[in-house]
Amino acid sequence: MRNAFRHGFAVTEGVTRSKYKKIINIAEIAALRIFDYAMDYTTIRAWESRKPQVSGGVWGKAPKRSFMQTDEQKLNIVGAAAQLLLENGSETYRVEETAQRMAKGFGMEQVNIAAFPTSVFLEADGRAYVRRISRRGTNSRRIAMVNEISREVEHGKLSAEQAERALERARSTPGFSQRVLIPAYALAAASFCLLFGGDAATFGVTFAIGVIVQAVQPWFAHIQMGVLLGNFVGGWLTAVLAQMLQIALPVYNVNAAIIGGIMPLLSGLAMTTAVRDTVYGDLVSGMARALEAMLLATAVAIGVYTGLKMAAMMGGIVL
Repeated sequence: MRNAFRHGFAVTEGVTRSKYKKIINIAEIAALRIFDYAMDYTTIRAWESRKPQVSGGVWGKAPKRSFMQTDEQKLNIVGAAAQLLLENGSETYRVEETAQRMAKGFGMEQVNIAAFPTSVFLEADGRAYVRRISRRGTNSRRIAMVNEISREVEHGKLSAEQAERALERARSTPGFSQRVLIPAYALAAASFCLLFGGDAATFGVTFAIGVIVQAVQPWFAHIQMGVLLGNFVGGWLTAVLAQMLQIALPVYNVNAAIIGGIMPLLSGLAMTTAVRDTVYGDLVSGMARALEAMLLATAVAIGVYTGLKMAAMMGGIVL
């Protein structure tokens, strides 16, 4: 009986002690949580007490400053203008001059700029703007719009926000459509053939070849190395079509048709820009543009050679 009583008391005591342990554990956890919250609150209050009080704003919060008025945003606008010029075939000196003009209009004291055909670098007051120029073309309309924007900024006629919107409009300005480019290319090619001894029949054949060559150019506009590939295909098509049409219409001058047909493909603007960059002392840009012009001309030459060989294999006339 006594042993049973002792055993029951021990069990009861064990249960009671386990309950006490659970209560103590819960109390310890609660105390630790309260301590953590108190420490977090104290830390936050101590951090806020060290924040400077700004006049005109809520204590601990600086008044919102218009993002369009910051120097960083102004530098981005200047960089966007320089990037837009490079993407559309502008000379290096024009890019740097435009950037300096806009920076002066925005009140930026010192701006360092280095422009190349494939990249643009700007630095002002420890801030930098770096962009890679991955796509390049020719759009004189956009260049003229950016030049006009830069002059208005320089004379205080446009704010930073207005200049940014104007640059977005210039960037979204479309180039000439195919309805304009196709007849323009064909007429230019046909006119060149007259300079190389072509007659009326040659003029008509070259015009037709020019229509076909320009019609396929947009296929290569959105791919890597699209300009080189477009020039190669243009030269190839010109040679093949001129050879094949010579069989059906032997009265025209095939030499004049081929030479006139490839003349619009040759990048005269790139070579001219290369010479101007070199004359103005931008030697790196001048050499890069000259190399680009030579590569484009080489692509046309390889295309013509390949087209002549294929036409000869298919029964065309070998020149």
